[in-house]
Amino acid sequence: MGNSFLHYLRFLLGLDQPSTQTTPAEQALLRAWAKDAKRAVEIGVFEGFNTELLARVIEPGGIVVGIDPFFKGRTGVSWQKKITHTYLKRKGVMGKVQLLEMVSADAIGHIGAPPDFVFIDGDHSWQGIATDWALYSNALRVGGFMGLHDTAAPPHQAWKANMDSVRYFDEHIQHAPNFERVAQADSLNILRKKY
Repeated sequence: MGNSFLHYLRFLLGLDQPSTQTTPAEQALLRAWAKDAKRAVEIGVFEGFNTELLARVIEPGGIVVGIDPFFKGRTGVSWQKKITHTYLKRKGVMGKVQLLEMVSADAIGHIGAPPDFVFIDGDHSWQGIATDWALYSNALRVGGFMGLHDTAAPPHQAWKANMDSVRYFDEHIQHAPNFERVAQADSLNILRKKY
């Protein structure tokens, strides 16, 4: 069980918050660019912190489709899934969230209408980001925005320069002619789909 179970217990007692790998500056960008979206897709829910953030800023009546396989640990339990469900219920946003418990490549056919905002923070391997980019950049509506986490390596996070997701962004995504970068903070890039 280890640290995940202890974190879950501390979370239930109100001693821990859901873990997130986004910085405050990145969270501010997510709020700003997902604001007023009718449909948002998040790849990589983890413990639901950014899912709740997105659910708060999207349009009333909007929906966040959260995609995560919620892999189980040695005990056969996904503590991240338990934290996510509890956190979203506590925050009163569960009615604005649809969770798809699957990998993103399998989820593409279940996301519904073209999203206005997509946040990719799942599999950061070369193949993982390449697949997510190919599938979800096509699904995003024209004029919509896409946030790609861990696709930049600012000086204070220089170690990220070796990540596949950063290298894939530098070599492929930033050259996509139908997208333009509109904002960047820490390791998060925000792109707009032009056509």
